[in-house]
Amino acid sequence: MSTQPGDDARVRVATLNVHGWHDARGEPNHARVVALIREHALDVVGLQEVTTAAVSEQGAPSASALAWVAARLGYHHSGALRRGCGLLSRFPIERRAPVPNYPSAKGAGRDREFVRVLACELALPENSQASAAATLRVLVSHLHHFDPDRRLYQVGVALEHGVFGARPDLWLGDFNALCPADYSAADWAEIAAVRARNRWEPPRGDTVAAIEEAGFVDCWRRAGSEGPVGTCRFGTRVDYIWATPALLSRWPLERCRRIERDHCASDHRAVVATLRRAELDELVR
Repeated sequence: MSTQPGDDARVRVATLNVHGWHDARGEPNHARVVALIREHALDVVGLQEVTTAAVSEQGAPSASALAWVAARLGYHHSGALRRGCGLLSRFPIERRAPVPNYPSAKGAGRDREFVRVLACELALPENSQASAAATLRVLVSHLHHFDPDRRLYQVGVALEHGVFGARPDLWLGDFNALCPADYSAADWAEIAAVRARNRWEPPRGDTVAAIEEAGFVDCWRRAGSEGPVGTCRFGTRVDYIWATPALLSRWPLERCRRIERDHCASDHRAVVATLRRAELDELVR
């Protein structure tokens, strides 16, 4: 049965690469993204590959796909640059900004690479046991798709920027990076062989290691998720939800999963983390 957002004791956070608002067959997917968010009662959704593509309806002015989706859901939204990142939120977005464009460590000219990161502050609903609404600091990222050194550079820039001078509570996105713990030795060797045959980068775990060393918790692994880990068409997990221990002490992680039936909406699967508001007595202990 479909559920509706509105349970203020829980927040469902998701990340989804919308593939330029097209599915794996090249068909527009904005209406199916709306259906997916409604069906799974998602409260906060970080999006990647958000283009400036417009949606036109008879008798109405055209709107960007992001604005169109937000209007259908009645959500707040924020978007970065062309083929950048976006955010949909049931909660008010208090502040927002794309992270400034930084050249990569590889230099200028055609090889210049810009960090695609969106920073937002959200106002969560007021807790009846608290005097003010909580602030949730969110980063949405889409790291470089084939150069691991650029990814590491982009991670450093994102951490340096933070969210308006503060460390993010949540870091969502398509990181285009692998976690070695997701795979057996045989699986890792097969990934390396496939990449070698296709002249791709060899698999590395240093991007994930850098984020973990910075103190972030991989919600998928913390929740003990089992089964297929693939979130992209290559069968590997590249889409992550990271949280700080401080956030998880206030909003404990209840579940983290991939959505199994969203293959028709994009070439990626959505990943969803459910956070539960800690009771006041839990915080006191």
